[in-house]
Amino acid sequence: HPVGIGLNSWFWEKIIDTWQSSHTTILAPDLIGCGTQNGGDEWNPKKRALSFPLGWVEGVETLLPRFAKSDCTLIVQGGLAPVGVLLAARNPDRISRVVFASPPTWKDMVTDFTPLELQRNFEFLTNPFSADLAFTLLEQQQLIRFFSNQFLFAEGCDEKWIQCTTEATSKEMRLPVAAFNAGLVNHRSFEKELTNGVIQPTLVLSGYGDKRDREEYTHAMQRCRWKKISGCNVLPWENPLDFCTTIQEFISDKE
Repeated sequence: HPVGIGLNSWFWEKIIDTWQSSHTTILAPDLIGCGTQNGGDEWNPKKRALSFPLGWVEGVETLLPRFAKSDCTLIVQGGLAPVGVLLAARNPDRISRVVFASPPTWKDMVTDFTPLELQRNFEFLTNPFSADLAFTLLEQQQLIRFFSNQFLFAEGCDEKWIQCTTEATSKEMRLPVAAFNAGLVNHRSFEKELTNGVIQPTLVLSGYGDKRDREEYTHAMQRCRWKKISGCNVLPWENPLDFCTTIQEFISDKE
């Protein structure tokens, strides 16, 4: 999720509770190094190298044979769109439809970060002094509430959101969060994969409160549509009913 302080599965709880179908299995994975409160292992780069976003993609791929053998709809939130792009492009036989919820703009998805910029960002967020200062601020309830109200929610965040984001913070989680916030997930252009790799019908969902334009996705991708619903940047949390209804309609529409 865009707060970047707990890239794990609790973000999808409202969708799981709202989805009305006895024939659907919903898988909400914790990415490698995330979800340590659910029993996941801490990511130690000295013991296990991890390429971003490919490492997270490969982690999810290990679950697909068991949970998503075929006809799977992939739903990806926010800045993790590159993970979804690679998953869809690499697994067309298992993933039949793709939903990007509040993804980065097209320009952001097809623009490279410079190696110097990535290095500077990551070093700041992992340096013992600056990282401790940055995360101490990021993990404070007051800052989470301010950031969420300013950038994520159309009508202000709820207390459950504050509780979950606060409970998800831990020193064990800081390294993957630092990698995400430093831009490693979106470090290069994904134009090739978006235009030629993702062949599945694709839905881009954004909130009316999100003023960023996503129209270019529909022009550049092979089978893409864009739709807006009430909300801003965390639609699965702030508007789960419309989010589920829209996706169910998308799945039912046999293109």
